[in-house]
Order: sequence, then C-alpha cells, then structure tokens
Amino acid sequence: MILFNRLTNKSFSYVCQNLVLANGASDLANRLGVRGEGLSIPWLKYELPHLEYALQKMRPIDRLKLKPVMIVGAGLSAADAVSICRLSGIPVIHVFRSRTVGLDKQLPENVYPEYHEVHKMMKDPSKKYDLYTPLSEHTISDLYPIPTASGSHKVTVQHLKTLETKEIEVSFCAILIGSRPDLRFLTGLDSNTVESRRCEEILSINDSILSQDIDLATVISKKLLWLKSLCAKCKHISKCDKNGKKGMKICDHDERIQCNNNNKKSLLLTKGDIDEKKKYYRSFGLGEDPTKPVDCKNNPIAVDKYTYQVLKYSQNLYALGPLAGDNFVRFIPGGALAITAALHKQKT
Repeated sequence: MILFNRLTNKSFSYVCQNLVLANGASDLANRLGVRGEGLSIPWLKYELPHLEYALQKMRPIDRLKLKPVMIVGAGLSAADAVSICRLSGIPVIHVFRSRTVGLDKQLPENVYPEYHEVHKMMKDPSKKYDLYTPLSEHTISDLYPIPTASGSHKVTVQHLKTLETKEIEVSFCAILIGSRPDLRFLTGLDSNTVESRRCEEILSINDSILSQDIDLATVISKKLLWLKSLCAKCKHISKCDKNGKKGMKICDHDERIQCNNNNKKSLLLTKGDIDEKKKYYRSFGLGEDPTKPVDCKNNPIAVDKYTYQVLKYSQNLYALGPLAGDNFVRFIPGGALAITAALHKQKT
C-alpha cells in the first residue's frame, strides 16, 4: 500500500499480508451537485467546524450585523449549526427536503433537549421563532460566487413540488448533508500496478524463506492458497477494468501490447456512461451493490458477517466500523474481535 506524508511531501510503501480498513465515514463531505459547487467559494462550508471557525474569526459586533446563515440538511450536524448560529445572535435560514424529519426518533428528549427544540421548529413552520426561518421541501438550485454590492452572497432555492424558485442573500451557506469514506488510496492495491506486483514478489519470497524448514505439503498448500487469492483478485479487477457496466465490454488488450479491438461501438460512450464508470471505479466494486459508490448507510462494503473479510476482493482485505455498515459505536468492538479471530485462525 502506497502512503503519502503531508509533512515531507514524500510517498512511502508498506508491505503487509493483511489489511484492515477502519478509516471511518467522514473523509469526504457530500455535495448537492448544483452549479457553483466546483468553485472555491470561501463562504460555502461543508463541515460544521469550518463554519464555527469562520464565525469565531469575526468580532462579536460584526457577527450581529451578518446576513442570515443558510444551513442545508436535516441531521444532527445541521441541528448543531442552527443552535450555534442562534446562540451567537445570527439569523438562520434552514433548508431541508422532507417535512417528516426524524431527529426526535434518534435521541431521547430528556438527554438531548437542544436537538428536539430544533426538530420542533422544523416541523412547525407556521409558528414564528426568533432568528429561525425553516424552508421545508426546498433545496438549493444555484450558487452565485460573486458577492453583491453589500458584500452578501446570493443563493437560489427551489421548492421540490411546485418548482418555484427565489433568491436569498446570505452571509454563509453550510451544506451539512453527511459524508462518505475516501477510498481512493485503494488504487495502490490494484494487482496490475508495479508497486503491488513488487509487494507480491516480496511476500512470495518471504513465504519461501519461512517455509524452508517445514514439509513440502505445507509449502504446496501455501502456494495454492496464494495462487487462489491472486486469481480471485485478477478476476475482480478484470471485471472492474474491462466490463465497467453490466453487458458492456470495452477492450481485451493488455497495456503492454498493441490493441486490436476494432469494436467502434464500444468506444462511443455517452456522458452518462462515463459518469457511471467514474462512480464504479470510485467504489472499486466493493459495495453490496458493486455498481455504486460505497456509502456507509445505503451501500456499505460487502463483508463476511463472521470474519469481516471483504467479499469482493482478495482474502487478505478486511473492513470494520461504518465501512462495513456498523454505524453504532457499540458494534465496532465486535468487528475488531471477529477480524482478530479470523487472523488468528489463519496462523494456526
């Protein structure tokens, strides 16, 4: 596996026989996919700490003069942002998609009264609350990166049913609609890369050195197990690289030789096909639905429930926690124990 040191700006590699994915689900913030999100907009925030930091940098007297802060989302992070802004004397425009939000079902009211207060305001738009304006069944349809003459910023919101739009001036916009894991580092596990081939060579050499003192039957069984793992890995990567979508085969050639594929139809990919393939590559086919990106709530990594071994990769890859669908903290020790037991059985 290839890693990168941000302090030294240098990459380095680890060679290991087993890899456990336990990097959680909060690496990459989810986005709405509207125009303007791809730009670097300083007043657009995707994480609650970033919004807090931006507000803390301002003087208290300046915070009181701010235009409303628009908060998008119906989860706990959005509720926290609503509470923080109102406590700071900043008006809030709260945009969320559903009228029937379920914050009250997640947490007991006697333990978390502040969340239930926000939930009550969200469900009762007819009642007036200080510094709070709910926009249920709305979403953002456009962002304007250029500020107005007064220094504020414009956001266009749209009603999901009537499709009616309106422009709103805001000081900040916080899009807090969850996050997803960043699995891009798994490209280093591709068996077609030079680094991974070197790792396999090193591991095979280590296996042969360690097995010099044991009988021939054990050596053969180890090699057969290694070959089976390698074949399964190659089969999976072949599906990822060649087929992309079900029923679509692009090319059979090896990168080291000239391609003789003359199927022109297969090269005429639409933008939708390209977007689908990008999503597929981003997920590496590890999810329960291999054609969709890994999502900890809707499409976690497919694992064996007894060993937490990743089913759609080699037998040496494991996943636990939210990546495997265990979104409650109390479930994580069970996954760690299952992986430990599986690794112990491998050695014995």
